[in-house]
Parts: sequence; structure tokens; C-alpha cells
Amino acid sequence: MKKNWLKGISLALALCMIFTLVACGGKKDKGADQTKQGDTKTEGEQGDKALSGEIDALLWLSSYPEVINQIKEGFAAKYPNIKVNLNTMTGNSGTENLEPRIASGNMPDVTSVDVSDWYMTYTDKGYFGDISETDAWKYQLDAIKAQWTTPKGVKYGVSYGVAAMFIYYNKDLFAKAGIQKLPTNWDEFLATCEQLKQAGITPLSWPGGFPNMFGHTFISAGVANSIFRKDPKLVEKTLGTEYDYSGPEWVEIFQKNVDLVEKGYVNKGYLSTDYAESVRLFNDDEVAMTFQGSWSAGDILIRDNVGLFLPPWNEPGQEIVGLMGAETGFGIGGTPNVNKELALVFFNYCAFENYENFQNETGTIPIYPLDVVPGCKIDPRLQAGAEEITKLQLACPLAFQLFPSSVYNAMRMFGQDTLTGAKKPSDVGAVLNPLQKEYIQSKQN
Repeated sequence: MKKNWLKGISLALALCMIFTLVACGGKKDKGADQTKQGDTKTEGEQGDKALSGEIDALLWLSSYPEVINQIKEGFAAKYPNIKVNLNTMTGNSGTENLEPRIASGNMPDVTSVDVSDWYMTYTDKGYFGDISETDAWKYQLDAIKAQWTTPKGVKYGVSYGVAAMFIYYNKDLFAKAGIQKLPTNWDEFLATCEQLKQAGITPLSWPGGFPNMFGHTFISAGVANSIFRKDPKLVEKTLGTEYDYSGPEWVEIFQKNVDLVEKGYVNKGYLSTDYAESVRLFNDDEVAMTFQGSWSAGDILIRDNVGLFLPPWNEPGQEIVGLMGAETGFGIGGTPNVNKELALVFFNYCAFENYENFQNETGTIPIYPLDVVPGCKIDPRLQAGAEEITKLQLACPLAFQLFPSSVYNAMRMFGQDTLTGAKKPSDVGAVLNPLQKEYIQSKQN
């Protein structure tokens, strides 16, 4: 089966195009009002007031309350006769929020979606709808469109942004510890952590209470540098064969995480630390580093003393494998209860008409050319980091895009179990292989 979402080279080229156009800067002023080029109408005059009705939206935006307010207020002003019941997803993943809706056959009109086999499978079964006739899809970069196209050709999502993973670091705390060179491989990273620890500084915040971020960061970096490096066509095996997770490279991924904890390089209470707390620890100078995505730039790159570097999970003598792919995105439901006309209106507002406000708040890497969304801004530090990824020989998607949903979810929980001592890294094959076998058998039935 052809997996379009792994076209990393074309995505890198698309980013190069953005970076030649994008304006550098921080968050926009909260009161600023931005419109697309050539659009001179006020928000209240733009919408089709003949449209009316009520729809249900379920979005993964709990970390961005200001964005939610922007969407609610802006859409209500533009489309006053469309009522949107907007709820945010909770828990550790979008799939766990949507599985009950799929089971009942009653999907939200508008929903958050991801690039993964789970979403593509259920899209091709009719649970998510096609959004290819919208401006949001039309203007999204072609390389990202490929990632949101299912095997049956359904176009089902538009990204919040381009996802790239970084270690954000506090320059002042690094200087206090006497660190003059950023780490470029795993051994150097451990040495950096030890130097910080010896200076009385906690090296790293660890989101152990939020498996979603654990998967995006520490597991994804391990998969990229230990597995994907050797086999860039990994996804063809994980989604098409009884792939074996018992090899030493898999043990190494989880052993590295255990080593960081056992050496005392993470914050106290790491097993209960969620996303917001991991960011707060960094912003309040309680830790020197935090491993986060480009979508967190708006929360982290708010001080001049913050820098970033690529996660050095590579061994000495090896080039880093970068982490880059499509972020979570906006989509629509595909079941009979969905009001497709109104769903597409709200979808396009979230994904396109309000995109500049959204991007300025999150600080993420935009997924449209700047001449289409001229108000988008990207911090020069984030731009430099993303450009560095485009120059690498390999860039790997985040781990959730590479494995069956059941295997990936178990992978995240297994990682937590290794930190508590409930499991050993060497148990990885015994835990994941049966789930992989079940997945392949389910596809064959």
C-alpha cells in the first residue's frame, strides 16, 4: 500500500519555499485584525447570512484557550446564524475521543484529525468526510496534501502546521553550568545533562503524565535514530507485515529513557508532569531544557535567552535524523448525521479564514505560502531549526504516523511502565508483537 504521508523530501522542499517568504516575528498583538489579500470587507459582512443551523465540533485545542475564543467570537460575528457547539478533546489522544463516536455512528460535524493509518482507515470507511473543495485544501502546500490523502484518494484534513521536534534550552542556565557547545549526539547529550546536574540545575522536564507527548518526543526520537535511519521504508513493514519489535535497537530506545531518569536528569514528579507543567518548569527556570514540538513555540520562544537544537538521539559518528511531519489538523465527519454544508463552512473558517490568528498564537510553522496568509509570522529561532532539519539526509515523521494505533498506544504505555520498573526495556517485543500480529490478522479478515 502506498503511504503518501511519508514524502519527507518534498515536505522539506516545501518548507524551503516558505522560509524564503515568511516574515520573522513573535506573537501578533491580541487586538490585531488580519484579512487575506484583496479582502476588504469587515468580518461581520463577509459571511453568508442565509446559512443557518446548528453543528457540533470536537477539537484538540485544550492547550490554546485564546485560540478557542478567537474561533468562537470570530465565527459568530461572520456567520451569526450558525450555532456551533464547540467542545475540546481531552485525554491522551484524538482517537480515544473519537472511538465512541465511531461506535455510535454519530460523528462530530467538525473534528480534529491526524495523519495516521487509523484515521485513513476510518476515512475510507466513511467516518470522516472529504474537504477537497475548500479554500483550506486548495492552498495547503502540495507536500502536506499528499500526507492527508487516503489510499482511496479521500482528502480528509488540513494541518494546524508543520510538526518539527526540538530541545528548547535556557541559554543562561547553560552558561551558568559552563556549557559552551550544544550536544550533537547521545553521548554529548548525556554529558550536557551531567554538567547541568553537577551545577545544581535540573537538566530536563519530562512529561511522564502525558503519554501523548512522551510518544511525540522521547519515543519518536528513538525510533527515528535507531530504527528509521536503517529502514526509511519502515511504515511499509509496520502496516503490512508481522513486524518484529524484539530487536536490540528497540530495547535501546526504551533503555535510553530509563537511563535519563535513573541518572537523575529529569524533574521531580516526572511521572505526573503533564504538558502544561513541563512548559511551566522550563519557563520558570526550574529546568534547563524541555523536549517539545514546533506547535509549542508560541508558549516557549517568549524570551531572548531561549534557544533550540535538534534532539541528538544519534550515536557518535552518525548524523541526527530529524523529526518532521504534519501536525494534527482540522477535518469533518462523514456519517449521515453530519450537516456537510455547515461543517465545511466552519471547517474552512478554522483551517483557513482564521489561520493567521491561529498561527500567530501557537507560533507553529505555517502550512500555506505566505502570499496566501501574509499575516503569518515565525520566530527566527524556529525557522533556523526547521531549516536545519531540511538539510539533513533523513527526516522521520512522528512515531504515531508509523505504527498501527493499537501498537503505538501500547508503546507509549510500555515506555511509562519501564520508568516505574513494572516492565524492562527487554520486554518490548513480548508486549508489542502480539498486538502487531492482531493488527495484521484484522486486515486480512
